[in-house]
Amino acid sequence: MPADIDNLVTTLNGKRNKFLQDDYISGNQWDNINPMQRQGAWTNNNYDSQGNIQYHGLGAGVCLGLSSAYLISGTTWPDFMNYISSPLGKVQIRGVQNLLKELTLPRPKNLSTYKYQGNINSKEVMTTVLRNKGISYIKGGNMMTNKLLESIRTDILQNMSSQNGYIIIIGGQAGLHAFAIRAGVNVLKFFDPNHGEFIFPTMNGQGDLMALFLLTFIVDRYPNFNKCDVSCFKLR
Repeated sequence: MPADIDNLVTTLNGKRNKFLQDDYISGNQWDNINPMQRQGAWTNNNYDSQGNIQYHGLGAGVCLGLSSAYLISGTTWPDFMNYISSPLGKVQIRGVQNLLKELTLPRPKNLSTYKYQGNINSKEVMTTVLRNKGISYIKGGNMMTNKLLESIRTDILQNMSSQNGYIIIIGGQAGLHAFAIRAGVNVLKFFDPNHGEFIFPTMNGQGDLMALFLLTFIVDRYPNFNKCDVSCFKLR
């Protein structure tokens, strides 16, 4: 039984701003069956091994574009919502995902390395887009997901500042997914395009409440992802 996210957030004295990327994608018609109606989104489709369509256009997700937008847009939830609703924000998000689709399009002869190569390309696209928005890459690294939670607790959440933000890309049999983390005034903020923004107060400058939340959340919601890439950025 999946954990009750809202109860967990309340127990940890947190706050949630709900968001669902599927609604955002459909609202922009980026998954329209008709490629000519996708408002500039990728005109190809995702297919399974039998040649059947799994997702139309960008229907599989725009998580990296949204996570990048979360760092670009500003410090508040209204800033983010206004940005992703604007023509500029939509161009940025759609452009990131269109490019990723072309770079990571599976080739039958290279299928065994598809997801790994996709992860590398995802990071390159992300850092380029953010750099063009004045957000510079500081450092990063790869690890297995079972090490991610400890890294978040000891390295990321204990060293957050309003000048830094993180994007985490996780991968596995289900493909790729991306999150973002940034700091506010006496709070830490975690954004998952599938669930929204989660805000927790810091205690003596430490992110213990956020760490407790993520220990449950990531394991519960993404159990089949076994590798990840963590990138730290200097915000504007």
